[in-house]
Amino acid sequence: MAIGKALQPEGYRLRREMSDAIDKGGVSTNKWPGINTQARWMTAARKRGWIKNWRMVWRGKKGNKRRGKEYWSERFRKTISASRARQLQTAAPFAKFKGGLRYDYDKDKTTMEVGFVNPSTPFQKILERHAGGFSTPISAKARRFAFAMGLPISKHKHFFNIPARPLVGPVWKMEESQSLRNIEQKFLETVNDALAA
Repeated sequence: MAIGKALQPEGYRLRREMSDAIDKGGVSTNKWPGINTQARWMTAARKRGWIKNWRMVWRGKKGNKRRGKEYWSERFRKTISASRARQLQTAAPFAKFKGGLRYDYDKDKTTMEVGFVNPSTPFQKILERHAGGFSTPISAKARRFAFAMGLPISKHKHFFNIPARPLVGPVWKMEESQSLRNIEQKFLETVNDALAA
């Protein structure tokens, strides 16, 4: 069917554009805020299982050393590799979800979906929250955990604020005109090829 041959290549192209947008931290006209560095450290800490906030170490130069506390945030900076540090600083939000991007052409309805097609309900909620941005209260447990990492949270801060990072809407807004031209051109080419056969 001509419409299917026109839609499917464009679905693949748009999926690739969305993947590139994730790698680049949003489209050129709507860049996402980066992830807070301290948030990255806390996430890495939970994965490593390090929860003690300090250890005793010798500080100072030879002949003038003294025992003192080394907090987790200092130890973390020393122990991670340079490449891992750069990765934590620059890794794009949603990078781990990039493999879930799909395009789905329904030949019965002659329609196509591009993006996170048919996601589970919990994942759909995650996408919606991050697309619009949200705030979450800072619990006492979160404060203790942050302090244990040597990253105390101000007593005046009561919420973690996660900024909006929309993906599908901005990509479509930027690519809509090009997509319609591509679909029309491919459709006409397919029809003309069929008539010439």
